[in-house]
Amino acid sequence: MVRFLHTSDWQMGMRAVHAGVKAKEVRDKRFDSAQRVVDLAKEHQVDFVIIAGDVFEHHDVDEVVVKRTVDILNHFGPITVYVLPGNHDPYVPGGVWGRQSWHRVGPHVILCTEPKEVEFNDRVAIYPCPLTQKRSTLDPTSWIPERAHGDTRIRVGIAHGALDLLPDSVN
Repeated sequence: MVRFLHTSDWQMGMRAVHAGVKAKEVRDKRFDSAQRVVDLAKEHQVDFVIIAGDVFEHHDVDEVVVKRTVDILNHFGPITVYVLPGNHDPYVPGGVWGRQSWHRVGPHVILCTEPKEVEFNDRVAIYPCPLTQKRSTLDPTSWIPERAHGDTRIRVGIAHGALDLLPDSVN
């Protein structure tokens, strides 16, 4: 048995202008919610955590936001955390993932920057599908290989976003 916790769309640094005078409160509650995810992961003794995209609202988030987010991610330790770049925070040169403050993240946090199999253990394989642009018509999951004959591992695909495909073009 494997137990993991899946979350996404933290969107740290959201300006929340739609919330008017409550915008700061909305931003602060996002950090509270993320800390609650840490607490739940530990309480339920999960094997790993998946954050499937949009940890950050955009690449121009304030440095304090990145530092606070990294601090929360570090609280997960020693639980492994797989972080997938999403459409709000795609893996691009000069993006949030290259910031010095991001590099303070602990070794238990794995930023999934390549579409390649990651072995969690001999029973579980992870198939991350990181985004490298905000909008795309390409299916980021198309690289995931068919299950090989005799492969009995649990296979977990991690993807984020929506595809801009017409219904008749889907196989």
